[in-house]
Amino acid sequence: MKHVLLMAFVLVLGASMAFSQTPGHLGLYSDANLSNCGVLEVYPGIYQVFVIHTLGTYVSALAFSVPVPGCASVSWLSDSSDFPSKIGFSPSGVEVFYGSCREHAAFVVLRILYAGSPSQNCCPLMIQGSTMPTDPPYPAALMCPWWVEDPYLEVLTVSPAYFNANATCGCTVPSRETTWGQVKALYVE
Repeated sequence: MKHVLLMAFVLVLGASMAFSQTPGHLGLYSDANLSNCGVLEVYPGIYQVFVIHTLGTYVSALAFSVPVPGCASVSWLSDSSDFPSKIGFSPSGVEVFYGSCREHAAFVVLRILYAGSPSQNCCPLMIQGSTMPTDPPYPAALMCPWWVEDPYLEVLTVSPAYFNANATCGCTVPSRETTWGQVKALYVE
């Protein structure tokens, strides 16, 4: 009987932890504070865009691309990351490895530099799947739960940035429906 109860407890614990896993959200912003999705190009120059990962649990790597849109009057210059390993380049496909499982934080995954002159208003810069042959064709997170031997891929939700954004561009901030009890549970020690 003790073995049955122990097994049931382990199964319930594993199932509840499986539901708490999320690949998270990948967004493009013109600042590292997630406050602005508009990249203002008033004069010719160099423009920085931040790729920020939020709301993920048990994630160890990301694969995605950020192609230069046809409506933009910019050229891609470079990518930089604070994480230990980055393979590829954002216009065609990049993999960023965190070095360990990450969870519950918002952090800058990649900084992308563009050079150019002003683009048309509301020119969308979109996160897409990588074109690298080993990556899936969608923005993906490599999940690393401890109770599964092999990591697996999950689809990320994404939000764009806009070159020369104005009030009509529709910058959105990712959110998810929740209850007050779930919010309070985040701060229970």
